[in-house]
This record gives sequence, structure tokens and C-alpha cells, in this order.
Amino acid sequence: MAVKQTVKDLPKFFTEYCPKSYDRHTYTIFMENGSKFPFDDYIHMRNFWFKCVQQGIAESLVRVEVVDKEQMHSAGKGF
Repeated sequence: MAVKQTVKDLPKFFTEYCPKSYDRHTYTIFMENGSKFPFDDYIHMRNFWFKCVQQGIAESLVRVEVVDKEQMHSAGKGF
């Protein structure tokens, strides 16, 4: 059975599991009060998260949604 972790149980650091660029995603932080904060890059999202932790409002953080950015497809090469 999986144990649900609360924000208080989570470590106060992030671990990088993949050396590839994090620019391929957009991020949205969801707060307990229903507020959403969108970010276009990982660094800004992570800084916001740590700022919440430093301000003592980490328990208000609910989750981070990670969405792949739409890839630009080049038009077919014609004549």
C-alpha cells in the first residue's frame, strides 16, 4: 500500500534525475486555497517553491503539474 506524503514529510531539496534540459515543460504550482502559479521554466518554479518553504507557507503547497511543451513541427519539405 502506498503511503501518502504531506509537504511536511518531503525533503527540503530537489534531486535531479535526468541531465536533459528542463525547458521542455511548463510547470504550474497549485496552492491549497485554489491559487495557481504558472511557470515557463523549472528554475523559476523551483525558486517559488523554496520561497514558500522559507516563508513558512509550505503546507499551502498542494502539487506541481508538469506538462510537455508542444513541439514545433516543421512543415513538410516540398519543391
